Amino acid sequence: MAAKKGMLDKAKAAIAGDSTDSKPKAMAATKKATAKRAVKKVVKKKAAKKAVKKAVGRKAVKKAVGRKAVKKAVSKKAVKKAVTKKAVKKAVAKRAVKKAVAKKVVKKAIVKKIVRKAVAKKAVAKKAPAKKAAAKRTGRSAAARDADRRLIALSQEHEVRDWTAKFGCTEAQLRAAVAAVGNSAEKVEAHLKSRPA
Repeated sequence: MAAKKGMLDKAKAAIAGDSTDSKPKAMAATKKATAKRAVKKVVKKKAAKKAVKKAVGRKAVKKAVGRKAVKKAVSKKAVKKAVTKKAVKKAVAKRAVKKAVAKKVVKKAIVKKIVRKAVAKKAVAKKAPAKKAAAKRTGRSAAARDADRRLIALSQEHEVRDWTAKFGCTEAQLRAAVAAVGNSAEKVEAHLKSRPA
């Protein structure tokens, strides 16, 4: 760089006519021309360097713009991915909610079934002690009591009253029928129906 500056200074001095040489004018003119060429070369080199710098600057700008475009495209892709991820998350969340709701419905149904079974068991349990208590009071089983219900006991007033109401007859007619066919309710009923009105 220093050599170029020295050359440039010599060329400028030659152009100005400050030559210290005592040579003829022709040589001075040649030196002037050479100096002018040297100046032009330096100017051209500087201009070329500036142009190169501009071009490099433009390339850098283009690269930067290209990078920005790439970044935008990448960010758009990232946004799209994020949006699709959100959509997927929403869909997954909706499915999870549906599953949870379905599980709750199933649980409710199971609970209802369990409650029904428990209620039915309680109802059966309530009936069973009553039967057991009745068997304890009378000292007979349910089958014995059912068989007893099919027989007419004339010694008990409430039974006489109930049977006469059921058959639509008088106490005397009921006693006569029991004396004729026995104390079976079916036989007494058949005998009473077959009698003349």
